[in-house]
Amino acid sequence: MQLLLSVLFSTLLTLLTLNLGIPILSKYLLDIPNERSSHFKAVPTGYGIFLSLIISIFLSINQHYYVLICLPIAIIGFIDDLKPLSSKLRYCVQLLFSYFIIQHFSLISELRSLNYFFTLIFLLLSITAIINFFNFIDGIDGLIGSNLLIYFLLISIIISPVYLIVCGSLVAFLYFNWQPAKVFLGDSGSTFLGALTACTIFYDTPSIDKTILLICSLSSLLIDPFTTVIRRLFYRENIFQPHKLFLFQRLVQSGLSHSRVSLIYCAASLVIFITVLSGNAIFVYSSFICTIIFGTYLDRFVAVSFKDALNLSKKEKN
Repeated sequence: MQLLLSVLFSTLLTLLTLNLGIPILSKYLLDIPNERSSHFKAVPTGYGIFLSLIISIFLSINQHYYVLICLPIAIIGFIDDLKPLSSKLRYCVQLLFSYFIIQHFSLISELRSLNYFFTLIFLLLSITAIINFFNFIDGIDGLIGSNLLIYFLLISIIISPVYLIVCGSLVAFLYFNWQPAKVFLGDSGSTFLGALTACTIFYDTPSIDKTILLICSLSSLLIDPFTTVIRRLFYRENIFQPHKLFLFQRLVQSGLSHSRVSLIYCAASLVIFITVLSGNAIFVYSSFICTIIFGTYLDRFVAVSFKDALNLSKKEKN
């Protein structure tokens, strides 16, 4: 009963704060479109700080106190929404968060049999990558919210129903974030959700196998930014500079609507969702490979080509 009430109240409180918060954010915190934006009009941003507080309160009520360690990530993200901070400062906060998660990782004892130093570095990079990839991928209406709704529904089934609290808040948020978006999460929301997702993968899972399955289930949100970073390195681009080279951005540039691109990514997430529920690892890994193949098809035959988008970006800078 307590969990049911928590899901209900978290959903209603999210709707309430959206209705009250959007007019306030419209006055003080607007995302003004620039040459790197996928939007053409100013939209209020920074709602993620409210979402992170609501989710943290109701998860804590249900004794999932670890969510509180994600709040500094949300706070530093909100400050960055208000006034851009040094990327080094933000990354240091993310590293501290990641180190805390690793030290409380339920499976860390199994990993100590490996080279601990290299394992630590790998996990630090992996967790901070998830946080930043979520920030990168939050670039069009409905994309991150819809895919994370599928992910948290999955882990509410296979790990704990307490994550239905997150699902309820995301459903309410998506009502206002679907195209045309009336509000954005901002860095405060995307990085908080990235940190919370990292917790579910590295803190709350009972086995290495399940950890790998959860990472696979996020492939629609992780493969795009990962491959884009690799390609930018190949072209000797500064990977810390903002750009419009992600696949989801190039699909929008090709003429697809935000909602259609978000639904394409959701379709990939749903396929893996079903295969994870089947309990068959072969199905899961096969769907993961199919996601890569499908993404490659979209990249080559539907989206504006990476090279064309890169050349256009260079012309705009000059």
